[in-house]
Amino acid sequence: MTPIVFDAQALRAWTDFSGDRNPVHFDPAAARQLLGTETVVAHGMLAMLPLKNAIAQAIPVKPSARHPADHWHWQALLRRPVLCDTAYTVHTSHRPADDMVTASLDSLAEGVRHITSRVVPATTAPLGRGHRPRFPLEAERVATQHQQFHSAFPGYAKRWIFYDALLFARYLEHHLLDLLAAMHIPIRQPREAMAGEIALLQIGHAVTASGTMLRAPDAAPAETLHYSLAQPCITGTGDTRYATIQTTLHDSRRPLLAQEITLMIQTRSPAPTIHPH
Repeated sequence: MTPIVFDAQALRAWTDFSGDRNPVHFDPAAARQLLGTETVVAHGMLAMLPLKNAIAQAIPVKPSARHPADHWHWQALLRRPVLCDTAYTVHTSHRPADDMVTASLDSLAEGVRHITSRVVPATTAPLGRGHRPRFPLEAERVATQHQQFHSAFPGYAKRWIFYDALLFARYLEHHLLDLLAAMHIPIRQPREAMAGEIALLQIGHAVTASGTMLRAPDAAPAETLHYSLAQPCITGTGDTRYATIQTTLHDSRRPLLAQEITLMIQTRSPAPTIHPH
């Protein structure tokens, strides 16, 4: 299997697409200070792309008698930083008893697992109930972002992988400041949230979608899309807190995909205790 390496060009491409300018991705001193690594680290969403590809290939080609609803839930845990210019490999396994497929991103030299993930049949569809309001995704801009993603990451030709990346980028652009305000973190502009005042790291990710969506080849959206947000769940005390954000993507007829991201936010000085919702 060809080793997977996230080089500086890949990191720049993901930064340009997503707007994620956390200094740990381009400043070795920041990565050393915040993460204790000797080099910059890959964005979590970038590092998960090979796992999403592996999972997409493992989904059955059609609904089975055991799971006729054909909805699937993929969940990943980002356990260790993924270093730039370091070789990794994807390891997959299948447990037929419950149709669970696991995929991990392992360092090639040591075999250490940096990201683990699994996909299992979902008990519910990605409904997005209670998510208000809905925010439109401008068709022209989505088409431009689709072309940008396809050009930068041609090996990840599944529609849901692009949609997942699009929702993440849109959250950073339009809603990150609201999240930080809810956590009583005084950030004046998004770049400051990624530039030393706080350490903001993704530690978890999940997607729920139909098998049809997960199997669909990459294609530009044919109509205007919308997304909806649930109230974020904020937990933690002092200078380390956690936020879980649920977003659902819709077309004009139905929800297409539900995304859940978990962030760890560390501030330099203690902050008020935030109680779970």
